[in-house]
Amino acid sequence: RSLIAAKDPQLASYLGIATDAHIREEEEREALYLDLGRFLVNFDYKGGIRYVQTEMELMAYSQDAIDRAERNRPAVRNEVIMLLSGQDFDALRTVEGKEQLRSDALAAVNKALGASGKDAVQEVYFTAFVLQ
Repeated sequence: RSLIAAKDPQLASYLGIATDAHIREEEEREALYLDLGRFLVNFDYKGGIRYVQTEMELMAYSQDAIDRAERNRPAVRNEVIMLLSGQDFDALRTVEGKEQLRSDALAAVNKALGASGKDAVQEVYFTAFVLQ
């Protein structure tokens, strides 16, 4: 815990330093999930066709974010399918490539939802991932 946070919580907040109140708020929030289902996408790889099959779940702390994602599921799925179809097979074989895809998928989902900040989806998780 920072000395600034202990002495001046307002200054700590301004500087982006976590205070005890912020830490408690983070711990008290309950994660909410939405299953996006299965994705099966083909893409070219060295003149051949490869496939990625994955299942994803969205995580947010806001029920509004989950509700918005549910209402806009077709747009969200479309963004993810377009993202998956443009991937590099060799990159997806690595942990780093999967993490980058996860990060890109989060950005694509929030783009489809027009969401940011507390109203945004906070994480995208792969619950299954197969390359062929």
